[in-house]
Amino acid sequence: MSGYRNFTELVQARAAQAPDREALVVLPDTEDRGRAETVSYRALDAGARRLAGWLQDRGAAGERVLVLHTDRRLFAVSFLACLYAGAVAVPAPPPAGGPGGRSHHEARIAGIVKDAAPCVVLTDAAAAPEVSQLLARSGHGGVPCLAADVVPGSAPWRPPELGPESVAFLQYTSGSTAEPRGVVITHGNLLANQRAICRALGTVPATRIGGWLPFHHDMGLAGQLLHPLWLGGTSVVLSPEAFVRRPVRWLEAIARYGVTVSAAPDFAYDLCVRRITDEQAADLDLSGWETAVSGGEPVREETRRAFTEKFAPAGLRPGAFTPCYGLAEATLLVTGAAADRRNGAAAALTVDAAALERHEIAEPVPGRPARTLLSCG
Repeated sequence: MSGYRNFTELVQARAAQAPDREALVVLPDTEDRGRAETVSYRALDAGARRLAGWLQDRGAAGERVLVLHTDRRLFAVSFLACLYAGAVAVPAPPPAGGPGGRSHHEARIAGIVKDAAPCVVLTDAAAAPEVSQLLARSGHGGVPCLAADVVPGSAPWRPPELGPESVAFLQYTSGSTAEPRGVVITHGNLLANQRAICRALGTVPATRIGGWLPFHHDMGLAGQLLHPLWLGGTSVVLSPEAFVRRPVRWLEAIARYGVTVSAAPDFAYDLCVRRITDEQAADLDLSGWETAVSGGEPVREETRRAFTEKFAPAGLRPGAFTPCYGLAEATLLVTGAAADRRNGAAAALTVDAAALERHEIAEPVPGRPARTLLSCG
């Protein structure tokens, strides 16, 4: 896995080594919308080169490019095209439906555009009119908006000169504790964190990573999209909307497509416990799910216990549930230790809740509130 100066070289090598291998398996949003779309390493590389040539021809090398897609295949192509072009990718959330969600997302996107000052926005043909209107409403109507799936004839792609210190992308923080800010991620940062994920989770090229995490989020981007590419493996992707509508589709995808590693925040595991019926659970085979990563928000012992108990009859092993800690400022992973406890549950420690609020660790006192903490490695 070593010897690459940048992530672009690595993806090109994967495409040369196994051009017909599945890079992405994109699942339809609903079961009645056709079959899954498979994208080979050859196709992913070719699409990225074509779009990168277009970006280079328009002077995007060294500039920031907003990547704003509802289509997950196009997101992957556009993000890699930015890296191939020597541009700085800026992942952003697509516009959301519904009045409340729409206003929140528009404000977030407008803030990212104002801060990042992109030279162009890459999006889908279906979303381009709405994105253009959003840019105009926020005072950024002068930023060109390109539908990446209808790019006209492109100039030849030229491999950029990129080293470990070259900036790969800006990862905007979630804004849960402060205003979203762009974290600068270099190619060296990205490659180093991929190695850290591999060491912590014990991933190998045969690992199949899948889930529904959005690609503009650090867990979805570095963990669900880029880590399989780093491995030379496969990413099985479901949309967040499909998961929220029917949580069982996440676990069905894991069972059907042989996913061995999948990650989600605590609320997703809790949602599965509450909304997946016993009848639905009985039809699942989760015996191949080696690592169920929980991160992105506090990991609750109650959730771990309820999830593992509910899906144990489906073959889920107690040691699969893997608390991890990470943040955008570290690219993604900081700590996690699935590889050390394949056959046992995560270590837990119950402490006095009041002492914990004072940043102290004390044994629980009978009759007083207590908190159970799970080890993240």
